[in-house]
Amino acid sequence: MRLSSPFIRYYLGVYACVYLYLYLFLSFIPSCKTTTATATAAAAATEAATAAEATAAAAAEAAAEFEWDGRIVALGDLHGDAENALLLLDALGVIESSSSSSSSSNSSSSSSSSSKSSKKKWIGGKKTLLIQTGDIIDRGPDGKILYDLFYDLKKQAEKKGDKVIQLLGNHDAMNLCGDFRYVHPSETAQFGGIRGRQLAFSDEGKYGKMLRSFYAAVNINGISKYVANSPHAIEISPNGDIYEVAVHPKQQHQQQQQQQQQQQQQQGEGEEEGEEKPFIVSRRKLDTAPLSYYIQKREREEAAKRQQQEQEQQQQQQQQQQQQEEEEETERQEEEEEEELYLEEGEEEEEEEIIFNTNNNSSNNSSNSSNSSSNSSSNSSSSSSRSRVAQEEL
Repeated sequence: MRLSSPFIRYYLGVYACVYLYLYLFLSFIPSCKTTTATATAAAAATEAATAAEATAAAAAEAAAEFEWDGRIVALGDLHGDAENALLLLDALGVIESSSSSSSSSNSSSSSSSSSKSSKKKWIGGKKTLLIQTGDIIDRGPDGKILYDLFYDLKKQAEKKGDKVIQLLGNHDAMNLCGDFRYVHPSETAQFGGIRGRQLAFSDEGKYGKMLRSFYAAVNINGISKYVANSPHAIEISPNGDIYEVAVHPKQQHQQQQQQQQQQQQQQGEGEEEGEEKPFIVSRRKLDTAPLSYYIQKREREEAAKRQQQEQEQQQQQQQQQQQQEEEEETERQEEEEEEELYLEEGEEEEEEEIIFNTNNNSSNNSSNSSNSSSNSSSNSSSSSSRSRVAQEEL
């Protein structure tokens, strides 16, 4: 049979058409799948962007502005590093120092994990404000542990008159929106898988509610930017002095440790009691322009001091004037009392004189009467004698 026959040419044409149709159909299906997946991804990205915008807008409403008359410390971008976070909190003096808070080279991973997750005691005191500037989560394995730690420290600080503020970082917002690209694999396992993590960061989940309560921004004492990266922190004293605080492994910084000890000895500061820590703390004063809030604060304090001094001077003057008036009143009363005594003495003398005169007059009268009676008796006796003589003569 020759290939040039019409019958064979017909079947070859039909076979070619069927093959071409199948080829085009099978090629079109993956492209449809790819197009559908691209559209789905674009819709998901749009939804995530909308959710992120809504979250950012809601968080922006939670911005805060207030004044804090005490010590301020700020740290941020912990990124799941609980070990350095605990070292830094210990160095800042806001949590109780313990040997279990820092892992040694001989400790096992299980003991280190239990040390990270164990409850820490807040000892900030002196009216301390701790600001965590966000990005607790992602990259490291301890984001969940750090969220629980700061939540517990916040409650403890409020009971002691201190305060802990947490800001919402971009990685925190990403997890709220379901973007888990930078999540550590072991941390996902802590939530029981990806579904458990999604539920935990949902609107009704524990960490979803927690993160939605964070401030998007904060302005304290006129300062709106607290930049700090682990293992560093920023400390602002009540006088407005700004320090950079950092922790360093002791083995790598022996020389820096010796310099710090020499400075402490020169300043007359004694060595701290307790167990020796496997790290050293460096505090470097930043050469920055004075903050306007603290300038105004000093001006207010100086004005209040001047006002207090003026009030004290006025009070002293009033006291002196009152004392002088009291002395004058006392002198006047004494003079009046002396005058009254003088008058009373004069009256008594007059009364005595009158009594004396009265007595004299009465005595004179009595003597006169006695004289007159004696005279009369003598007269009567003489008359009687004369009468007897006359009778005798008769």
